[in-house]
Amino acid sequence: TLSRVRLIGQFTAAGAGVPAAAAAADGSAAAAAEPDPDQVAVVESQLSLHPGEVLTERLLLRPAAAGWLRVTGVSWVLAGTAGGYCLFDIKGRRRKRPKGDR
Repeated sequence: TLSRVRLIGQFTAAGAGVPAAAAAADGSAAAAAEPDPDQVAVVESQLSLHPGEVLTERLLLRPAAAGWLRVTGVSWVLAGTAGGYCLFDIKGRRRKRPKGDR
């Protein structure tokens, strides 16, 4: 059983310069302060999978204010005891002109 399955991300409110952590796994290297519930609502899921079973789950982060939301990974708790997380390999957007040509 996977519980507390949720997205990890950063939220920067419009006009603010410092991003706030949107979610984090408990006790992990990616752990950061819990988000301000007034800024971002983190929707958690609970899943049970049988061997060889494939499941698609929609995970949500809901910002309550205007700003930038960047999803950086997912965290979970396995069998109520072991926490884990996976950070996404996010690359910057591709530009039409390379930096040296600008």
